[in-house]
Amino acid sequence: MKRILSISAASLAIGALVIVSCQKNNTDAHEKLSTQISKKSSSDFSHFIRFPDGTSLIDANPGVDFVLPPTHEVVAVDQNNMLMQSDGGSITCTCESSSSGGCDPFKAGSKYGCINEECNDCDGKTKVADLSDNLVLVSSADFVIRTIDPGTEIDLFETVDEFMAAPAFNDILLRLPEVTDRINEIYEQIYPGGVPAFITDDNINSIPSTYKRLAINLFGTAAFFIVPDTYGNQGLYISSDAGAGGITCDCKSGNSGCTKKKRFGVDYCSSGSCNSCNLDGIYKLQGVEYDVQYIDGYVYEMLPME
Repeated sequence: MKRILSISAASLAIGALVIVSCQKNNTDAHEKLSTQISKKSSSDFSHFIRFPDGTSLIDANPGVDFVLPPTHEVVAVDQNNMLMQSDGGSITCTCESSSSGGCDPFKAGSKYGCINEECNDCDGKTKVADLSDNLVLVSSADFVIRTIDPGTEIDLFETVDEFMAAPAFNDILLRLPEVTDRINEIYEQIYPGGVPAFITDDNINSIPSTYKRLAINLFGTAAFFIVPDTYGNQGLYISSDAGAGGITCDCKSGNSGCTKKKRFGVDYCSSGSCNSCNLDGIYKLQGVEYDVQYIDGYVYEMLPME
């Protein structure tokens, strides 16, 4: 039996296009909701998630059950700080307040979640199945979908679509030995003569002006590695001239959290209770600078800067 993960997705709210209340194919309703969602800000969503190609969806009114393809799994942490791994789940949306507004599930391509329509508390719970198929409550901040195969090549993000499809690196992955091993392998390939101390020392947060932070595909997530300016120019990177150390973490929507961290030489933002935790910096891809906005560890919007 497949292990089933439950995301009561008032904790899953996304910025995109078509309702997933599993009404068959009502094109007019979908187009109307698409127009409504495109006008909303990130604060109108309580969670954001993109599923990989090959994910199976099953109607489970008032939401949807999903099963990930065999190439992917969910990694999460329960309330006792125990690591959990699963291959499926469900999305449901509930307005927890007495307001008349809605908290409706929707689907937009590979993106899923809940849209807040004047609900005072569009919220929910995230659950992951344990080995006995019991659903266990976990933190939505400690939740990420990753690929199982680490790959052997250093895989860069060479298009906007590739970068937007990948979840941001989440430090719960560091609890998996294969992830830390892969980080070390990547750095050894980039620096065959030895990795500089300012990279290996996690207490050093600034980098020299001749280095940058390059987005590398790490088990399907976008992880920022510190590399020389001359390395990987075809991929997306954050310039070293963006403020102190090149990056900052800013909570755009939600509660406390969104702190800048570095572990094993990978820079990232730990969201905590922040809904829209932004890793701010000058994002560059093939000579174009981009403004990037996040919701719950996924890129919600990525637009060229004027």
